[in-house]
Parts: sequence; C-alpha cells; structure tokens
Amino acid sequence: MFKGAIPKLTLSRAALGALLLLVAGASPGCGWLRVAAAGAGTARRFLPGQVVWRVGTSRKVVALTVDDGPDPKYTPSVLRIAQERKVKLTFFLLGREVEKHADLVRQEISQGHAVGNHGWDHRLLTDRDERESMFQIQRCQDAIEKACKVHTDLFRPPKGVWDSETSVSAESMGYRMVLWTTTLEHRTARTSQEMADRVISRVSPGTIILAHDGEPKPPIDRRRTIAALPLLIDGLRKKGYEFVTVPELLELSR
Repeated sequence: MFKGAIPKLTLSRAALGALLLLVAGASPGCGWLRVAAAGAGTARRFLPGQVVWRVGTSRKVVALTVDDGPDPKYTPSVLRIAQERKVKLTFFLLGREVEKHADLVRQEISQGHAVGNHGWDHRLLTDRDERESMFQIQRCQDAIEKACKVHTDLFRPPKGVWDSETSVSAESMGYRMVLWTTTLEHRTARTSQEMADRVISRVSPGTIILAHDGEPKPPIDRRRTIAALPLLIDGLRKKGYEFVTVPELLELSR
C-alpha cells in the first residue's frame, strides 16, 4: 500500500503502447508475448482490444479454431467430423500449405467454415523486422485469395508468439490478431478423452479453443487431436454450448 499522495505517472504514446501490450500479453490464453524495446513509434498504431483471445458475452457460444493446415493427412478428418456434427470452425492457414493443398481450402469454404491467416511457413515473426513480417502475412493472404477468392481480416501469429512489431504489422494491413483462451493439445492431457475433458472444464461463454490439423516441422502426430474433437464437441453440446466461427464470435462483442 502507498502512503500519502500517489505520484502522477506520465507515459509517452510509445511507452503506453508497450504497457498495453504487456497487459494483453499477461492475459490468459493469449500466446507468448515478446516485448520489443519501446522506441519511438514501436507501438504507435496499437489499439486496446486489437489482440483478441476471448469475447465477453453471456451467450453460450465458443469458437473452435484449427491451426497449421491444410494437411491432407488430417484436414479431411476434421472436415468430416465438423460436417457430421454440424459445427462451423475457423481454420488459421499456413500459406505454404494453402499453395500445396488449395482443394482443401476450397472445401473448407464450401462447407461454411471461416479461414484466417497464420503466416507463410510457421517461422516466428518476432525474429523478423516489420517489413519481413508484413511480407510473410501478405504471402499467405495471396495464397488464400488465389485458392478460394476469399480475403480474411483474421491473423494469428505462428505459435502464438508476438511482440509490438507483430501487432503493428498486422494492424497496418487491416488484420485483427486473434489468439486463444485454451488449447486442446496440452502436455498434461495424455489421451483424447483427457484432452477433451480438460477443455470442457475450462470453457465459458466467448471462449476461443485452439486445436491443430497440421504438422509443422518437426512433424507432429495429430491423431489424438482428431479423436478428441468429437468428444469435445459432444461434451460442450451437452452443456448447452453452440459452436460459431471467429467472425461470428467477434460480431457478438459489438
């Protein structure tokens, strides 16, 4: 507790932007924040609320998001499960995989799912300068538009790792940066049932769930994830939850 008068604190716009990034980065489920030096203009265009990891709503809705695809080994199974259970997903796509498997992206769109930009090749944008980051994002967007004539304004940084420059790059290109509240894959969940149960116990209205249908290098076996998806969907439905896409979820916040 402070004694006496609390001193007035004055922050520059850049410092305030960096502070906002720190607050957002400390919030649950938002991925990993790497704080860049708060030099002039570092966070000059950052706006509170630009980074989303959940949406405040009283309606029992969740958004199930799927990263790192499309992948012919796993994406068809995810699409089949979604179609059988009549749920809409949001796929955050890697540009290099879109270029190789455009037919799967078109299938995602034709089934009513939403898509987002996940960068070109899953390498961290925090290891690049602003110009290189924008190139990675734009290259992925170009691949998506070529595959299915769709423009997305959703962006999720590779591995959820971001800093002020990542936010600036995404915002300047017209993207809303979307992270997540909880993850289906987790080191403490050894079986598909444990994976599903862990998420079900943590969900509340407006939750964004992260799952994966791709295997970035080194390859990752996603079979447990595929088996967990029906368990997760059925379990949340029993609790009265509805599945919506991220764009639909963001509309509820307005």
